[in-house]
Amino acid sequence: MIPVLLRWISIAALAFHGLTSASASPLPPEEVLRLPPSWVERLERDVAGAALSPTGRVDRLVEFIATDGGLGFRYRATPTTDVAETIARGEGNCLSFTLLFISAARALGIDAYPREVRVPAAWREEAGLIVDVGHVNVGIDVPGLRRTVDFEPDYLLSQRLAAPYRGRRISDERALAHFYNNRAAELLAAGEPDAAADWAAQAIELDAGFAAALNTAGVIERRRGQPERAREHFLAALEVAADPASTLFNLVRLERAEGRPAAAAAHARRLEALRPADPWFLWSLGRFYESLDELARAADFHARAARLADSEHRFHASHARVLFALGRDEAAAEAMVRAAHRMAAVSGDTRQAKLDVKALIK
Repeated sequence: MIPVLLRWISIAALAFHGLTSASASPLPPEEVLRLPPSWVERLERDVAGAALSPTGRVDRLVEFIATDGGLGFRYRATPTTDVAETIARGEGNCLSFTLLFISAARALGIDAYPREVRVPAAWREEAGLIVDVGHVNVGIDVPGLRRTVDFEPDYLLSQRLAAPYRGRRISDERALAHFYNNRAAELLAAGEPDAAADWAAQAIELDAGFAAALNTAGVIERRRGQPERAREHFLAALEVAADPASTLFNLVRLERAEGRPAAAAAHARRLEALRPADPWFLWSLGRFYESLDELARAADFHARAARLADSEHRFHASHARVLFALGRDEAAAEAMVRAAHRMAAVSGDTRQAKLDVKALIK
């Protein structure tokens, strides 16, 4: 069984440098945002000293963090780090960057704030967890300038994410709750549920209405063998979640495992009705039912996703995989041919597509 974590800001991966039980106690919130004194001095000298106007300081700060002459910040999905550790590493994910930039900007007298950004639904499996991926960036509001500063390795995606209508301002407490929730999820994926529970609890203490942290806490309690406590957290998350999909995934699993088929079915009906015309969501449902070994149901969702987005080769490939598992070899081969041709349309290599299909069918 693969538990699901509701939308959190970075992607949990299999390498968790420094995230061990010996160093897993939650930091106080003020420590998460603390700039090292040496860095405050550098900001005064290299940013404030080089630009007097607020707009000039924003531009200089972006350059200072991004280039080798300053921090030379690089993207790394995990771990989610506090400001001081992000500076020491010179790398981090979008949340680490956001917290660093906001702390540095405020030290320079710039009004900077965190923003949650709406992104297309995306799930990926990491270390036995299904992670619902989200995004944050920075808003700037100074006289004569309103700007979004976004750290996203994909330049084209970053341009879409920076559009003001795609995001909303959030409180420092919510941003910090994201930080603690990320660390909880990373520790859980690293096999340390007890340590993870402390970080999730800190996230909930900061923002009791943060559905992501409530959902993460439920996953943790299930891992700790506490199904009733897990259910309490999941139901609390449902009450406040703008998008309840991940929590419903978890509740379906939990109720099935606890021998409550009626409750599981009720949650499944609500889950399946959420986004009936979203092919990526339907694909996620297909993979979910594959993991539950409900292959006929999985095949139906993969087929629906493929019909709605015929050009996406992954939908056809997933459909083929389930059809093969169901023993429907001829239909599976046809689906795989479609997948190969869609992939070839992206790569431009039709010969390779034919070879891939032959290899699979063989």
